[in-house]
Amino acid sequence: IQGEFTRYLFRGTDFLIRGEYQRAVDEFKGATARRPYDPLGFNGLGAALVGLGKFREAIPHLKQAVLFDVYFADAHNNLGVAYIGLGEYQSAVASFQNVTSINPRFAFGYNGLGLTYVLSGKIQEGIIFYQEALKINPNFVLVYKNLADAYRLLGRSEEAIPHYHKAIRIDPDYVQAYVNLGLTYQSLGHAQEAISQYQKALAMDASLVEVCVNLGLAYYSLGKVEDAITQYLKALELKPNLVEVYNNLGLAYDSLKEYRKAIAYYQKGLEVDPGYIELYLNLGLTHRSLGQFQQAIVYYEKALKIDADDPEAYLGLGITSVSYTHLRAHETVLDLVCRLL
Repeated sequence: IQGEFTRYLFRGTDFLIRGEYQRAVDEFKGATARRPYDPLGFNGLGAALVGLGKFREAIPHLKQAVLFDVYFADAHNNLGVAYIGLGEYQSAVASFQNVTSINPRFAFGYNGLGLTYVLSGKIQEGIIFYQEALKINPNFVLVYKNLADAYRLLGRSEEAIPHYHKAIRIDPDYVQAYVNLGLTYQSLGHAQEAISQYQKALAMDASLVEVCVNLGLAYYSLGKVEDAITQYLKALELKPNLVEVYNNLGLAYDSLKEYRKAIAYYQKGLEVDPGYIELYLNLGLTHRSLGQFQQAIVYYEKALKIDADDPEAYLGLGITSVSYTHLRAHETVLDLVCRLL
């Protein structure tokens, strides 16, 4: 039995490290069946379930692990992570405090406390725990990313940047650090720097839909409209029902004065989400640009049905109505002149 337990435990741990969580679950279940009193199997099973996002299911197994070994810091830590996943932050704090009490040199516990406090809105307190984690382990790459995220949440984006760079120096393949660094540069108006980070992220994982979208936005802000369109189309290949991307494509073609294409993408967006008010506003503006005032009025009125207080819809409707009235008056005068002739 001992030998079988060890084989299941080792295989489960290997799958867990590789991110093959379901296979890890199966192996750890085999381990707990053979030694139903050993905390290692229950901790591994709970950790694998956390990896699958099955937080509620993980908790009984992790509680079983700490019941068998109250000083099992890793099990308390995994229990804290499960509580974070459920949004039960008080329970998470208690679990991570158990971790730091059992082993004050276990940096994961301080990272968990930092994340819990940040998620519960106590960002400054979270930063203190992240800093404590880095005192213990100055190469804890996840903490540098979390610390940078916390500074961004406080609106201190300039302070976030060096921490993202530190995370990337430690782990050059840390995709999320590139993504968040790109977002930070973009929020500061540094579009070219943002583009560089997004490109690095996509070189490692081309399936990142939101990165394609944000890269498109960064290109658009620099006037590189064709490059923006390319990224928006890539995003739609990955996820076809992104209404905001159809809207972005419409805006891009509008800026190129390719109004027919703009209208087509706005209409596709409405097929995805008929309640997306920006599409009606942009359709109104595009039809107005084409001198199609009646169609423009229809879209502005539809926008007002969605939001009766939208100022842009009122302004657009007012301008378009005046333009249409002038056009009709001009047509009436021309008609009279033609009759007189």
